[in-house]
Amino acid sequence: MMKANASSWTFCREGCTAPAPAPTTTSAAASTTTSAAASTTAGPRCAESFIDLGAIGCYHIHESYMNFADAQLYCQSLNADLATPSSLDPLRQYLLDNGKSGEYWVGLQRPNGWIDGRRDEPSEWASNEPNDSGACARLRESSDFKAADHGCLNSYKVICEQEYHKLGYQPSLQ
Repeated sequence: MMKANASSWTFCREGCTAPAPAPTTTSAAASTTTSAAASTTAGPRCAESFIDLGAIGCYHIHESYMNFADAQLYCQSLNADLATPSSLDPLRQYLLDNGKSGEYWVGLQRPNGWIDGRRDEPSEWASNEPNDSGACARLRESSDFKAADHGCLNSYKVICEQEYHKLGYQPSLQ
């Protein structure tokens, strides 16, 4: 299983290799935990202590507070980007299922959408959002981790993403 330290998930820097898969054995303990919307797996697709959310990538949850620009720099220092999941639901479900609280910067800005160039969808936003309260967006616990816009100088926790191809893996779509 993946373990977190007090402030954040450990993230592999560029040049790291994923851990070798453990020998296959049959036991009552499994390395996969499944919820209604997300599956997390400790294994070779993400470095140890990464959160593997299946086809949407590897995630690093950083529990320290910083503004949006510093959050981007922090993620880049880890050879990652602010989270831009292809589907927000598995990430939201992970946060809910694992008792995460507060608000987290992700790679979503107004009016341009996700920083990877993808347009944002109305279903990704909390009720009455976006409301033009700022150019940057965070996921809010109070709206079940749907997006809400806010000023970029505010400080929130951070979610970084490293896609499988950056680690040299291609996800299997089962």
